[in-house]
Parts: sequence; C-alpha cells; structure tokens
Amino acid sequence: MTPSRRRRWRRRAAAVVVAGGLLGPLAGTAPAQAAPWQGSATATAPVSTARWGSGLTLVAGAGSVAADRTSYSLSTTVATQAGYVDLANTGTVPATLSLDVAIGAVVGGAPATVCSVAWDTTADTCAGTTTTVTLTALVGRTAGSYTSPGLVAAGDAVHLRVKLGGVVSGVTVTATTVVPRPAADRTLG
Repeated sequence: MTPSRRRRWRRRAAAVVVAGGLLGPLAGTAPAQAAPWQGSATATAPVSTARWGSGLTLVAGAGSVAADRTSYSLSTTVATQAGYVDLANTGTVPATLSLDVAIGAVVGGAPATVCSVAWDTTADTCAGTTTTVTLTALVGRTAGSYTSPGLVAAGDAVHLRVKLGGVVSGVTVTATTVVPRPAADRTLG
C-alpha cells in the first residue's frame, strides 16, 4: 500500500467510528455494558442410596423360611412333599440372584427346579422354561447351586420348586445376591 492509500483508509475508518458513536444514541440504542451474570434457575433431584439384597418367600407347599429370609428348609420321613419358594430381589437395583441347594437323604432325593415364571402350585406345572438345579452327590448329602442367567429386576423373583422324597431326608436352600458393577466403577465394597 502506498502512503496515500493508507491515509484514505484511516480517514474512512475514523469516519465510520465517529458516525457510529453519533448515530447510535440517535437510534435509541444504549451503549454496550458488561453485566454480571445472575443465575436464577435451580436444579434439584432426589438422592437415594442403592440397596441390594434378596429374600426367600414360601409361596405354597411344605417347609419353612427362616425369619431373616436367607434360608428355606424342608424335611420328610417317608412321604413325597413339594415346596414352592420365590427368591426375590429385595434391592433397588437389578442383580444376579443365586441359591445353593443342599439335600441330605438316606434313600431318595429331591429335584430342585427353577421356573422362568411363577409355578402353578395346584397343578405342579410351569408355563415357562424350567431349569433343573444340577446336584452333585457327596458323602451323606447332595448339593448344587443355581445362578440367574441374567439380571433380575428389583422386585422380581426366581421361582423354585423343591420336590422331596425318600426315607429321612431334608433340603436346605440358601440365597445370595450379587450386584454387578459397571466397568468404570472404582468404588470399594
């Protein structure tokens, strides 16, 4: 740029600034000012602690559930008996439910069967899918365990039927709960 062009450009720029300063108030616009930000919105949310747990409930049939709902027992001397027990997720988060079955029998045994829906206790049938709890024979007793194949929603249950038969036999079902943690969870416990 030549010096004369620079001067013309500077004059034009100065004229635009002066015109803006004079015409702005005439147009009714206020000069720009810095205003401090004042937040007026608030956000609130209820906070609750996640709980996990499980509990056994006797639905129908023989046997009894312990007061703390962690175990169920059924015994018989000669007759065949059945007990229908639900292992419910009593927590507030989805969890994997697990139960251990221990059977002691002199003669006979007890098939423990899980149903994907509630058992029809009057007809002794399952309208859903059944899974037999695999039992392994040990000296003087038979034991096995079952773990739900997926997460059980809070309030839902695993439905178990224990059919006990034989001479002097008994069964105990014990419940446990496993809550999966997300991959990024770094909390202790």
